Amino acid sequence: MRKQGFLTRVLEGIAALGILIFGLGAISTCAKADVMYIVNGSFDDGTTLTGSLLVNQYGFLSDWDLKTTNGTVGAYEYTPATTFTSDCDGICIFFGNRIGSARTDGGLQLTFANPLGSAGLDPIIGGAGGPSWQNLSFTALAPPIRFIEDGVAAAVPEASTWAMLLLGFLGLGVLAHRRKSSGAGAFRLA
Repeated sequence: MRKQGFLTRVLEGIAALGILIFGLGAISTCAKADVMYIVNGSFDDGTTLTGSLLVNQYGFLSDWDLKTTNGTVGAYEYTPATTFTSDCDGICIFFGNRIGSARTDGGLQLTFANPLGSAGLDPIIGGAGGPSWQNLSFTALAPPIRFIEDGVAAAVPEASTWAMLLLGFLGLGVLAHRRKSSGAGAFRLA
């Protein structure tokens, strides 16, 4: 009887260690995965910016759907079908035409306090004349233009991350239930 109790504890310890290793692997995998951000911001003219950004595992914008409401600049929806990205200090999304290297278009520039690409909360850097803005004419930030006063991009875990988290809790629950049903007393991992 004593040998069976020892064997059960060893198996439970191995199961707990397996769950821990699986969970750590999930965390490291998530750090290298695409990260979806939900964006909310407000401009100095009182209008809003809402939508989402998908940053791939290399830290580059790979998909986006951002909407601005009416105001001094007007409403616009930025998607890969209607806009294109360009290098800048942050994330720049433009619409319109390119003539050589010059642009005759408008766009949206979002600069973040932290580089996007890892899970977390990233404030949008704004303020009067700040680095985050929207306008209809890219040339020297010609009017009409508005600046983001405050905003944030919040990382949303992918479905696979939630699934692994739930699987880990399920495994711990099974261990606790087995421990309780065997009458071993308080729950311990090892």
